[in-house]
Parts: sequence; structure tokens; C-alpha cells
Amino acid sequence: MKRLWALPTKRRVLTVVGLAVLALAGVLAGGAQIFGAGSGKAASPPLQDCGRGVPKEKCNASLGPPLTTGTNPALPQPPAFWPSPDQVQCGPSFFSPSTQQQLADSFGSISCFRFDGRREWIVIGDGAGPSGDVGAPGGQIVAVARCSAADSACLDANAQHDFAAFTVSHPPLSASFPAKLEATFGGRLLYISDANCGLFTFSVVNGRWYGSAPDDVDGLMRGNARASVAAPADTPGRQAIGRAAPPTVAASCG
Repeated sequence: MKRLWALPTKRRVLTVVGLAVLALAGVLAGGAQIFGAGSGKAASPPLQDCGRGVPKEKCNASLGPPLTTGTNPALPQPPAFWPSPDQVQCGPSFFSPSTQQQLADSFGSISCFRFDGRREWIVIGDGAGPSGDVGAPGGQIVAVARCSAADSACLDANAQHDFAAFTVSHPPLSASFPAKLEATFGGRLLYISDANCGLFTFSVVNGRWYGSAPDDVDGLMRGNARASVAAPADTPGRQAIGRAAPPTVAASCG
């Protein structure tokens, strides 16, 4: 089984967006898109016949979205600094062993946490298969479950939770991989690198995807309306496990 909880216990924006960003801020402020470095192309193997009526990309990984295998460049810091609270990691019994395995099988390497003082549990699946060179069938996800203020069991990192309580969101290039959490803002926004589709801002509050420009982050944190990015429709947790990743919205890629 894959290791379930992958993110560090304490992660703030300042540790992810460091001094190297300040040196690059003048370059990045011009609106350049941020991508993961691609890998070199090898000779293409013969295409397999997937069966009558089945698209060739279903059994030929080379026809699917290109993969991200390199290291992402440093990220621009928003105009205002929005620190996040410390992360409360999900305990080993947060999901049952069978649910943990189902999540790993469907969505790849899984991370689970909430921000201290906030009531949203967040599950991130990077969308990578066990070998690391093919995608998991369910693709990349960010799933959120919100506890009521009076529900102490829901807020307990060691109490068992039902993934059916989560709402599953997919980034635009849902079937590619890997997804990577790059930074957080105020415990409300996540910078998610969507393979080589680009960098997006995910709102834990409303489950929508936004652009990654500093003005987008700053505007969202200040409560100003921003245009969201087209992405696959949300899915209830009970329906998402075991299902194929939804169709991609490649038009949203930078």
C-alpha cells in the first residue's frame, strides 16, 4: 500500500515560495505561465488495438496527455502575504484500511489534512499510478469535507471518517499526473500544479479553480469576485472511488 499521508506537518507559504522567488519576481510578474519541466521523447512504440469502438488512447498511454516529470520552477509571491495555519494531519485511522486502499488505487498517492482552526478536511490525490509512469484511473483530485462547528468527532483527526462526506474536485487536466500542492494561502486557497497543464488556485471554500496570478490570490483572499477556470464537474465521494477520471478541459491549460 502507498504511504497515505505525504505532506509535512508544518507548511507555510513562506517555506514554499522562498528567497529565490523574490529574485525572480520581476520576471514572473510579467504574466509568464508556470509549468513543470517535460521529459525527453523516446521512440514511440506501436499502437495497440483497444477493441472495437474503444478509443485508442484508452490502452495507449502515449496518446494521453503529456506527463510532467521534472521539477517545477519557483512560484511568484502574491502582493500581500497570507500565511496559513499549521496543518493537522489525518491520523492512521482517519479512513478504514479498505477505504485507504481504494483511494490509493483510484487517485494515486494520497495526502490528508486540515488547517488548524478551520473545519475543512482536505484530501489530495496526485493521480499517479503505482509505477509512477502511468496515471491512476481516477486521475488527480482535491476532495473537501466540511465539519460543523459542534461536530467534535468530525474534527478529530483520529476518528474514522467516511469518504462519502467528501466532494471530489478535479483540475482541468484531470487524467494527467502528477498533481502537486505548491503553496497554501490563509488556510483557504491551495496552489495546485496540474501536471503540465499549469498552476491553478483551488478554493477550499467553494471548490472552484482559479488562475494563479498574484492578483487572483490577493483578490480571492480579500473577497473580491474572480472568474473561475473551467474544470470537470464535482463528484460526490461515494461516486468518485473506482470511476475513471472525467473528461479533461484542456482549453483551460495555459
